[in-house]
Amino acid sequence: MVITYTSVCYLLVQNVRFCREVFHKRLDLRCSTTVKSLIKNYVDVIKCVENFEDLFCNIIFVLVLHDFCVVSIIVMDMMHAEKNWMSTNMFEALSYVVLIFGSLGILTIFAGNIPLEMADIKSVMLEKVFTQLYQDDSRRSDACVVLLLKKDVCVLTAGKAFVFDRGFLLKALATVIAQAVVVYQLGSSLSH
Repeated sequence: MVITYTSVCYLLVQNVRFCREVFHKRLDLRCSTTVKSLIKNYVDVIKCVENFEDLFCNIIFVLVLHDFCVVSIIVMDMMHAEKNWMSTNMFEALSYVVLIFGSLGILTIFAGNIPLEMADIKSVMLEKVFTQLYQDDSRRSDACVVLLLKKDVCVLTAGKAFVFDRGFLLKALATVIAQAVVVYQLGSSLSH
């Protein structure tokens, strides 16, 4: 499921990048048909991102939570295990941790790039608005462009609890390890 989610995120990032390039090359506020066509395509891409977020945010939340639990169990097992843990379980535990953080890292990169690319589109649109309004010396601006500039960028989340941004993986690693240490310390203090 993580591979499917990451693949769709990659496709969405490519769609948003394509929109950014088209806006950069073809946006001309003097031609209302071009503006309407570009905005329609961009709004369609935004709707795809929002629909994707609505469909998969809870599923990916469960998967991320599962991955966090696996890493927590590995850390608690390392802290609790006897002296030979390194020789018996090190390869398996390291493989799990690399797989989990590798897949979450790739997922975070693609999911985190979507809002960044959308912000780039807004900056291209603002640049075009200012440049073309200054050159034409007309005070007219298209209402659709103004509305798009006011719209917030779409941010992908896991169940609206975890936001996939650039720092997600580092925050997740620190949180999971701290949580595992706290749970282990509480468990060991209760058992003694």
